[in-house]
Amino acid sequence: MEKFEPSYEELASRLSKAEAIIEALQQGEIDATILGNKQIVLIRPEEMVRQTEADLRVSERRYRSLVTATTQIVWRTNPIGLVVDEIPTWQEFTGCSKENLLGKGWLNTLHPDDLPHVQQVWQQAIELQQQFEVEFRIRRYDGVYRDFRVRGVPILNYPNILEEWIGTCTDITESKQMQAMLDDERNLLLTLIDNLPDYIYVKDVKSRYLLVNEALRRQLGAASKDEVIGRTEFEFTPPELGKQYLEAEQDIFRTGRPLVSHREPIFDHESRSQRWVLTTKIPFHDSQGHLKGLVGMNRDITELLDTREALQHERDFAEGLIETAQVIILVLNTQGCIVRFNRYMEQVSGYMLANVCGADWIETFIPDEYKAKIRLTFKAALNESRTLGNISPIVTKDGTRRQIEWYDKTLKDPHGKVVGLLAIGQDITVRLQAEQEKDHLLEAVKQQREQLRALTRQLGEAQEAERKALARELHDQIGQSLTALDLNLNLISTQLAKPTSHVPDIVRTRLEDSLTLVAQTAERIRDVMATLRPSVLDDYGIVAALRWYGNKFASRAGFYIKIDGDEIVPRLATPVEDTLFRIAQEALTNVAKHAQAERVMVNISSENGRVCMTISDDGQGFNPAAHLMPSEQQHWGLATMIERTEALGGRCQIKSHLGYGTQVVVDVPR
Repeated sequence: MEKFEPSYEELASRLSKAEAIIEALQQGEIDATILGNKQIVLIRPEEMVRQTEADLRVSERRYRSLVTATTQIVWRTNPIGLVVDEIPTWQEFTGCSKENLLGKGWLNTLHPDDLPHVQQVWQQAIELQQQFEVEFRIRRYDGVYRDFRVRGVPILNYPNILEEWIGTCTDITESKQMQAMLDDERNLLLTLIDNLPDYIYVKDVKSRYLLVNEALRRQLGAASKDEVIGRTEFEFTPPELGKQYLEAEQDIFRTGRPLVSHREPIFDHESRSQRWVLTTKIPFHDSQGHLKGLVGMNRDITELLDTREALQHERDFAEGLIETAQVIILVLNTQGCIVRFNRYMEQVSGYMLANVCGADWIETFIPDEYKAKIRLTFKAALNESRTLGNISPIVTKDGTRRQIEWYDKTLKDPHGKVVGLLAIGQDITVRLQAEQEKDHLLEAVKQQREQLRALTRQLGEAQEAERKALARELHDQIGQSLTALDLNLNLISTQLAKPTSHVPDIVRTRLEDSLTLVAQTAERIRDVMATLRPSVLDDYGIVAALRWYGNKFASRAGFYIKIDGDEIVPRLATPVEDTLFRIAQEALTNVAKHAQAERVMVNISSENGRVCMTISDDGQGFNPAAHLMPSEQQHWGLATMIERTEALGGRCQIKSHLGYGTQVVVDVPR
């Protein structure tokens, strides 16, 4: 039931008329009048006075009852604002007594901050003698201020003279608090929607904007929200898009059905490009159920669509790689059942995926003797113990075995839970067969190399023996013959030199030439003997032989040779000395032919049961790799040095760079 609020203006008017009637009756001016809408005929002035007083008392009681019963504060003041009537509700609210209230101004109960404004409104109302309304805070008896709305009406006496003010004070504290809460919630809501990345708006039934958030304002290209309010989509978007939006919204108004998650294009003024949004539009009604408009939200999904398209491209690319890869790509679930494999696996195994999908991988493809091992490997792989390069066989559909080299990785869901295993396999059956054949070939080559080294060693020893025998033969046979021939020729020359002998000059000349030729031949034979087998090598060892040969070679080659090292005690084995001497001969010969060097250093030393000889020059250098290629058959000297060293179980290194000389390092056991 609605509260009854009396019309104080009507009540005041009646009181004013009643007082005027009483005054006229007292003066005897009338004997009949109109009170309200009723005509009262007075027979005698005294009776009229008594009747009027009775009516006034009834009106007074009604007035008092209304004042007492109302929840509002009813007040009366004189024209200047002094309280002229007892106001029970005001007394109860402010805690003032009747004596403290009557004849006092009501402004003294106001909050000091509100007093200047209220005084201004009050003075203006007095001057204009018109009703007023103002809000302010009133101090309660306990010192607490509450918010009130005050309405005041002037009571005018005949003839239009301000007699008093009557009005009401309505406590609006709770309503203001509620309004403040609503304002806070509205501000919170506006702040929220303004900071959302989605486009949020409210439109009326004519598709005019009633509210937009900051994101939509920027998207529409407006400088402020006020530029958008009251306007339609046609003023911000191309006509074809505006028509599309309008038709969709009118369909919502016509059917009452919302539009949910509908994809549609928009024109973005910030980027000056078309973008895509996911639109939801919901109609809303007032409290009486009348359609008022719609609430809409657009979510920009351009990046999402771009990402989805990129993901689709990547998925297609990955699928293409899987299907065209020349390796086995296998996916198993946590129970070891086949989820999928690629076409290459179909080619290798002979099985189609559709025929074995869901089957146990180990039972289907793994030989019996490997099943237990593979199950352990599979469990370990699910526990993220990765297997890299593990080789195991599979059995194809026709019963043959293929050797596969596996690499695996566990598959996890977004929460990190293991959901399966990805295995990459390479069919290495042919490779393993080739490696086995290669191993056999390498073993054969190794054996042949050992045989070659043995032959090289034997050949070297045979060569040295042959050289030694040839040198001995030259010394023993030809040398003796030349010596005897020299003696005979000298004897003949002595006899011919006697005065008694008469020998033609030509004979003497031939004899002298023969002696010279014999001497030269003997010298050359000695050189050949030294080259074949220097006696100093046999008599004094490798260091002495190198010094003798270095001095002799330097005199012919035209560059300086220095031999550095002490004679090795005890002496090296004869094959070692022979090999080192021949390598030194070959190296010095190469320097003379190719290096254009000025200095050559030969160093020889022995330590820890090994002998090391280094031959270094300051010549122009070369590329050893190119000269050691099989096609470079003109450089057999380098290969011979290496073979001689390896035949003794040693190592020969040839280090050289263009422009930085050459170094030959020979390291052999004693």
